[in-house]
Amino acid sequence: MEFYRPGQKGDKVPIVPLIDILTILLIFFIVTRGVPKVEENKNPPPESRPVVQIDLPIVREVPTSEVVDRRAVLAVTPDGIITLDNYQLASPDLLTDALIVFQREFPQRKLELAADQGVTPILRKRCRRVKEVTDEVNALVEDMLETMHDAQGVGLAAPQVGFELRLVVVDVSHDPECVTVLRVNGEDAKLEDIMPLIFINPDFEACGEKERMEEGCLSIQDIRAEVKRSTVVKGTFGFLDGSEIELEADGLLARVIQHETDHLNGVLFVDRVSTATKLTLRRKLKSLKSSAL
Repeated sequence: MEFYRPGQKGDKVPIVPLIDILTILLIFFIVTRGVPKVEENKNPPPESRPVVQIDLPIVREVPTSEVVDRRAVLAVTPDGIITLDNYQLASPDLLTDALIVFQREFPQRKLELAADQGVTPILRKRCRRVKEVTDEVNALVEDMLETMHDAQGVGLAAPQVGFELRLVVVDVSHDPECVTVLRVNGEDAKLEDIMPLIFINPDFEACGEKERMEEGCLSIQDIRAEVKRSTVVKGTFGFLDGSEIELEADGLLARVIQHETDHLNGVLFVDRVSTATKLTLRRKLKSLKSSAL
């Protein structure tokens, strides 16, 4: 069957028969209803998405082994700004909590003590008593021992590595003859039997004669000066297992115990030198601070 366009005369113009049109529409309807519609993916592949970083620090990607082996550096700038692993703390009061969290999250990382030249606010605070020996405290002790030995020191107090705790590690085993008197619970003891000496919440008195000896400090590097101290210490020292001992000692051990306990009370060895020496040390401290800028 053929159709003519209305109003046209002359040549015939063939058009598709009506039955064919209906057949095509029916086939289209069946096909479109039978094939599930594939929705357009509105999420572009990851590589094509814009990267947006909001207030996040840029962290260098390194192998896991390197992260584990790399030391976490605790440092203080000459302006008194505290940084942990190159991240600045908003407040010095947050340092202890930050270190506890850091050690819990990264138990295999080691803390490295950076010289702060005596400007760390925590070094001027009286530390609080250790009420409970937790896993974090035990981990801290291991870090302190390693830091002390690496620096070839003979003593280290918790505030020197940022912890406001009455906790000290001492090791003078390199010189077995550095003491002439050593008694534990009233009985004579050997130096090697108690080294390294790790104690908490010390309660002792310094007695005997006073003598001068040159001292240094891991927190104030490159400065040494003579300090006058008592030759004997006698008192009670707590251990990590909850026990206590009565300790009496003289010589280098007595001096180191006094030096480190001073740290627990916010006192530095430069505070105990003569007036003339203090003037000299102030110039050196100022010079060290200026050179670090």
